Amino acid sequence: MPVKLQFGAKAVTDYPVEVAVNFGDVKPEPTSLRAVEVKTDGQMVAGPAQLITLPDGKTTVAFIAPGQSAAKSARVFALYYDPAGTAAKPPAEGPALTAKLEGGWATIDSGPARMIVGAQGGHVFEWFVKALDGLEITEPGRGGWAGFCDAGDLDRGAQFELTLEAAGPVLARLKGSAKNGANERTLTCYAGQPLVEVMLAQPVGFYWDYDNIANFAADKGNPGTTLFSDGFKEPVCKSDEQVHVVRGNVTWCAKTRADGLLLANLTPEVAARHMTGPGGGWGGVGIEGSAPVSHFVTFADKITGDPAAVLSAVQQTLDLRNQPQMWMGKVEKR
Repeated sequence: MPVKLQFGAKAVTDYPVEVAVNFGDVKPEPTSLRAVEVKTDGQMVAGPAQLITLPDGKTTVAFIAPGQSAAKSARVFALYYDPAGTAAKPPAEGPALTAKLEGGWATIDSGPARMIVGAQGGHVFEWFVKALDGLEITEPGRGGWAGFCDAGDLDRGAQFELTLEAAGPVLARLKGSAKNGANERTLTCYAGQPLVEVMLAQPVGFYWDYDNIANFAADKGNPGTTLFSDGFKEPVCKSDEQVHVVRGNVTWCAKTRADGLLLANLTPEVAARHMTGPGGGWGGVGIEGSAPVSHFVTFADKITGDPAAVLSAVQQTLDLRNQPQMWMGKVEKR
């Protein structure tokens, strides 16, 4: 089944693709799915693909268009699969993600990061950076405002019902719904990516990722620098200083330090009022008193190179205004 992607005005990197597929009477064997790129020189490169059954019973297939896709470029993939009941195949080579939901706690391992999501507030309560020997960077605790993806009092006090709608190997999708009027949320993680993408049912002007104050505070051994998408930067304050650095009309804020640790909050489509704090209860990275936003991305990893370039690539890739056009062909039998 051929899939053509025509990319938009901005380049994207490791673009996550999800296409609706009607398999008709010949259902696929999930382990057999492969996304095979047909390059312009005729070379064919296979990668993982994932079958996802949606709540309404329809199906999609997810895969990653690896590497950079240049602005205005086109790429062609073919989805290969065997009929259901065929002997299982070993996993395709490429980044892989695992996810499980047990007792109201979801564990997602995207490769560079392992995250623990809890039912209270739907927060990412723990985030382990594997490139830093498994450093856990969130504010310690599994309740209240601790952790990442906090949207304020109503949501943080709510007990969400978590549903794992997709569990890898390409992506994990975790839906959180609550009965007390809290804001429904959907968290998505991608194989090989140190980030979580959050969609809220209703936009908000308050949203914070609370990290451990030991990560970046000036007096805690790894003094950090705060930076914003408009190029502004300054040192992170001391742990006993209640200082917010505030910038309006920006699409991301971040904190970084000399060993490469980078923590960022992005609002890909919205120029918002972003803020950084030293960590702990005074906040890590987020928005407050901002124009309303419903689409957030939290990024955390040890990186090499320019943090602004890394975050600009993430923003462009996940910007919903920059999605490629897609064309699908008919199913053909080999």
